[in-house]
Formats: sequence, structure tokens, C-alpha cells
Amino acid sequence: MKQVAILLSRQSLHPTGKTGWVSQVKHAVEYINRNNYCLISSVDTPTYELTLSACSKLDIPVTIVVPAGSKNTNSSILHEFALDEKSTNFINLHEESKTDKKQRMQTRDRFIIGHADILFPISIRDNGLMKQLILDTSQANAHIDRQFQIPYCSTKQKLSYRIDQRDLNHEMNKLERGYIYHWTRTTKRKWPGERQYDFYKAILESESYPRSAFSTLIRMLYQQCIIGSQRHMPKNCRAVSYSSLHPTEALSLMKWRSRYGEMSFEPYGIGIRKEIASVLGVVEVSYYDLSDKKYIDNNKLWYYQSNGRTTDWRTEQEYRSKGDFPLHNINRDDIIIITRWKHEADEIQRQFGFRSLSMIDRDNTNQDT
Repeated sequence: MKQVAILLSRQSLHPTGKTGWVSQVKHAVEYINRNNYCLISSVDTPTYELTLSACSKLDIPVTIVVPAGSKNTNSSILHEFALDEKSTNFINLHEESKTDKKQRMQTRDRFIIGHADILFPISIRDNGLMKQLILDTSQANAHIDRQFQIPYCSTKQKLSYRIDQRDLNHEMNKLERGYIYHWTRTTKRKWPGERQYDFYKAILESESYPRSAFSTLIRMLYQQCIIGSQRHMPKNCRAVSYSSLHPTEALSLMKWRSRYGEMSFEPYGIGIRKEIASVLGVVEVSYYDLSDKKYIDNNKLWYYQSNGRTTDWRTEQEYRSKGDFPLHNINRDDIIIITRWKHEADEIQRQFGFRSLSMIDRDNTNQDT
């Protein structure tokens, strides 16, 4: 059975099923399926993982090249991508010497290209490493088929915006204090507790990016639970974070973070009365100076936070709860939902019956997010 590699350079952060390269991946996968080929792909890179998920959806046999240093095990990959063990072959690469992640990924790419019978370039950056690797196949046996290739588009897309105080809903200033807020954001990753397959399947089938801040907020309300996250938490503790800042004060902290390729958080949140949250296990974060950690209780790492080096994290006035935070046992009168646009607040009020308030008292007219 011939092995086919679908090759892409790094792509945009928030693709949809209609994005050019995603659409071409779907066409290429359908071609592989019609011709009874096998996909050779990998994990730990979004383009490979989306391709792998598209093949899993059609039960196409796959060979997965696991890069050295990957935290994924063979069994976790089978689960995360909904793969059939009988039609999945693993090749686990190992480091010959200590190398950085970039080198390990390049070794992985060379291995895939060198062991494929057919290469399908999709969207390749000029002067990029992937283009050079494909050119180097002149000494290999792979056939380069460009029937699905499209021009490469810049990956500089980012979701960055601020709310002008002049556009602020006047009702926001009237909102009483005494709430703590869990704010969310558009994510380029799967939701906590979600399989990679379900994340990429949602992208493949979407007309708009399916993991927006509003979609995440809707999911929490459907599940009646805020799922705790390990991200940026000490020793991988799972916790939910909140801020006691009034929404109008939190606006100044909603910024694009180039380091992570995402907003710090967006104007989509769940507000809970502070006294109710306290009864349910939400506690104020204990801040400490980086030069003095001797007072930290190692059994309660989940509610400690350093003051920060370049950023003073104390300005967030953070609270946390350990693990997941259920919403079903809180009276609806003790919850308020915040959205960016008026139609979003109206939709939540209609669907879930929660008091909802938009940061901007109108609908989105420029469709920037």
C-alpha cells in the first residue's frame, strides 16, 4: 500500500473548513481514500494533526511518525485521534544526542518525506524549510504530486482588539460590584477535556472558527461547569481562575500576547457573586515574591501566584478554585454573563435564562472576530 504525505508550512492560528489550505487537505484526504492509499503523518504540529484527524474520520490507514521528545504515547494518540489500532502503525523516533525541539521536528519532517511514496504539497512558504525538504527529494523515490497545491498565505493573522471606552455600554458602569469573573478567550487549542479529534473535526466542518471566546462561553453554560485547566499552573495543578476586577476595570488587561499567540482574555465571562463563590471553594490567590518562596505550602500550590518579573500579576486581583467548578448548584440570580456584542447577550439570555450584559450595546458590524 502506497504511503502519502500531505505537506504544509506553518499556517494561520484560527482556520475554518473554508480556509484554503484546510479545504485542500480535505480534497487530498478524499483522494487518498478513493485510491486506497495510506497516510504517513505525525503529531505535535497542528497541520499534521488536522490531516491525521481528517483521515481518522474516513478510517484511512495511517503511519504515525512520533517525534523524539514527544509527550504523546502510542495509546494516547490512538485515543486522542479516534484511531483504529489495527490500521495504525507507529514509528517512534529517538534522539541520538541532545537536540532542541526545532531540530527534532526537522528530523521528523525529513523522515516522513524520505519514507513517503507520494508527496502532496498543499501550502508551502517560499524560502522555508518545508520547500527545501521537498526539493531535496530529488535523491529520494517519492513522487511529488502538486494537484492540490495552492499559494502560501502569510501566517501573521492575529485576533487582537480593544474596546474603546466611548463604545462601552452605559449599563456596564451601573453593574454592581461584588462579583468575581471567569474570563475566557479564543483558543488555538482544544478545550480542556476535549479530544484532539473532536477539536480538528470541528474545524474541518466549520464555516467560522469553532473555538471562539463566545463558543467557549456557550460550552460552559451547556455543560453547567467551568473545566479547570493545567495551563500556566504550578506542577500541572488543575484550577479555574477568576478576577475580582469590575468588567470596566478588566478591559485594560485584555491584550494581545505575542508570546502565546492569543489574547490574555476577552470580554466573555461568567460572573459569580463573591460570597457564593467563597462558600463553593473559590479563594483569593496568595501572591509571593520570586526571591522568597519559603512560605509556600506545597500541598496548596494551585492558589499561589508570583508577583511577576516584568508584569505585576497582582493587578488582576485573581481568585482560584481547584479542579472543575460546577454551576448547576448556583442560583441563577447569583450569576451574570458578560459578552462583547448585544446579540450574543440576547442569545444567552434566551437560551439559558441567565442575566446577560454586553460590553457594547450594539451588534458586530465589521465582523472582525
